[in-house]
Amino acid sequence: MRLILLVGIMVFSLTSLQAQQRSANKYTKKSDAASTKILNKVHAKYAAYKSMQMDLKMTLKSGKKVESQKAKLIVKGEKFKMTMKGQEMICDGKTLWNYQKDSKELYISDPAEEDMGMFNSPDKLLKMFEKDFISALIATVKEKGRTVYKIEFKPKSRSAEFSKIRVSVDKATSQVKNIKIFDKSNTHYTIDILNVKTNVATSNSTFVKNLKSLPKGTEVVNMKE
Repeated sequence: MRLILLVGIMVFSLTSLQAQQRSANKYTKKSDAASTKILNKVHAKYAAYKSMQMDLKMTLKSGKKVESQKAKLIVKGEKFKMTMKGQEMICDGKTLWNYQKDSKELYISDPAEEDMGMFNSPDKLLKMFEKDFISALIATVKEKGRTVYKIEFKPKSRSAEFSKIRVSVDKATSQVKNIKIFDKSNTHYTIDILNVKTNVATSNSTFVKNLKSLPKGTEVVNMKE
């Protein structure tokens, strides 16, 4: 999850809530049935996609300080490509290329589990949460004319880095709309997922960094060697 900080995962923007239906779940020793049912639908929906393309708005809020950054993400199976101002991350499932444009540095490494969860698909990020958190459906609301489920994750362990995670899921599409992460230092990270297109035609070459295209003077650090 520290890679979220690296790329600037960062303001929680929520439209007015209507028709809220609060769950009575008190986070006992297991997730409630309502949230589990919704999450299973989310997993089934994403598993059916051959590829996805989406825009991300990533926001970090710490006290009065707020930072935001936008990115574009293309996903195909275990492969992904994320581009944002000053940075590009490409992964073919076996190798991760992290290119820092401003400093002209390219880092080549094996992709870590958090890389695959964070950037490969919102669905895979939720699966990471489900390992160490208990989920509950806390509200069903209307946002911009659409019905949205609000699911909250609480850690199973008191030593967890994050105090809670909130996820919004579109009822009609079973797609994740946004994810908000609260850490114990009162810093909030939000990922808004926008303009999702599914089953887009994408070549496998999209997910391999062409080293010949690097600007002259780029430092290549191969951590796989």
